[in-house]
Amino acid sequence: MKYMIGVDMGTTSTKAVLYDENGKFIMKHNIGYDLHTPNVDVSEENPDEIFDAVLMTVKYIVRESGIAKEDIKFISLSAQMHSLIAMNENNQRLTENITWADNRANDYADLIEKSYGGFELYQRTGTPIHPMSPLSKIFWMRHEEPEIFKQTAMFADLKTYVLFQLYERFVIDYSLGSATGMMNLEQLDWDHKALELLGIEKKQLPQLVPTTHILTGMKKRYATLMGID
Repeated sequence: MKYMIGVDMGTTSTKAVLYDENGKFIMKHNIGYDLHTPNVDVSEENPDEIFDAVLMTVKYIVRESGIAKEDIKFISLSAQMHSLIAMNENNQRLTENITWADNRANDYADLIEKSYGGFELYQRTGTPIHPMSPLSKIFWMRHEEPEIFKQTAMFADLKTYVLFQLYERFVIDYSLGSATGMMNLEQLDWDHKALELLGIEKKQLPQLVPTTHILTGMKKRYATLMGID
């Protein structure tokens, strides 16, 4: 019998679920964490805490189920949408995970809507101009956190950040990419006018890949920790 593990990095907890190859549920485990909300506008999380939760939920599932690591076909990841983590050229993060619930970009979303062709952007990307979207968050950062903005070599989302820790590759799938407000839906690529508005280059965003994209070659220490091949 072969098995599949699904991992969901949510806003309040990370959940791992084990199924057999016929889709039958075997077991699940979740680990919760805190949302940092010092005021009504700020909503952040520590992405390293979430990465630890990914490792520990999978480790628990593999250990407690007693399945052999060679019988695990794949692990599939999903994550909260609209998240943003700024990283420098040394791949160190400059911010916490700024979640979908963070409202600091509210005024800048209005500005994009009214003065920077918000509706045309929406037509190309399929994402309404809203403070939760990374488009608005990066625009806010450019104006309100210029030092962080200048040092940022990569604007990642939460799943991109976790996958980078595991594989040292920056990728984002189309489903999460389409929620950033920066992906052109027809071209399935980063929208050049959105990047122009933000004053960033394509190399500062992860590689866009299909939702079925497969990554192999995980760092051995993490595979060993989780008990997987």
